[in-house]
Amino acid sequence: MRDKEELAKYFKLMEAYPQEFVNSGTLHIVTDKRIIRDFVRRTGNRIGVLYESPYRMLVTDLVYNEPGQYFTYERMFPFGSGVGVVCVPKYKDKYLLLKQYRHAMRDYQYGFPRGYGEDGLSGARNAVKELREEIGAKSCEAELIGSVILDSGLFGKPAEIYLCEVGTYEPKIGYEDIVEVLEVSWEELTGMIGEKQITDGYTLSAYSLLAVNSRA
Repeated sequence: MRDKEELAKYFKLMEAYPQEFVNSGTLHIVTDKRIIRDFVRRTGNRIGVLYESPYRMLVTDLVYNEPGQYFTYERMFPFGSGVGVVCVPKYKDKYLLLKQYRHAMRDYQYGFPRGYGEDGLSGARNAVKELREEIGAKSCEAELIGSVILDSGLFGKPAEIYLCEVGTYEPKIGYEDIVEVLEVSWEELTGMIGEKQITDGYTLSAYSLLAVNSRA
């Protein structure tokens, strides 16, 4: 019963998002329902929508490579068409870092604010919304400086990175497990990275874009 439900959701996903099942390169997704069902029956492997939340779903595809080998491959599938964002808030001459508890790490981490994509919002508008919610930014101008795919082995959709000039702000301590908002200079930010105080991949990607584009 579980396998049938996972496959039924998967086939509906194919119909709703055909662009996510387009074959290119050397690794092809099998979309023939007969072949997929036969593979599940023969191997006992699970294919389909294995898990879903309000934010994303875990999908397992049946794929085959150029030598003709068939195997399963997992990927995270985001809901909707919204653009995920990473915000680099700059207040006067300082950058704003959040110290926030991260459930997967079971620990605190310094990083720039970020958020899931929301349908109906452009990346720039979503960045402004995130900063209003997380640091209480009263005025903000967001400029796109690049994008990043944090883990292409699991995620396929990029997050856009915005440099955001913040007029005034009021720290939202306690919101989404934020315990501190830290103002740091570029030199201090660089030092924290060098001392491994900052390990967040999105933040390190944003820092790299700022550095190579001379936006520090």
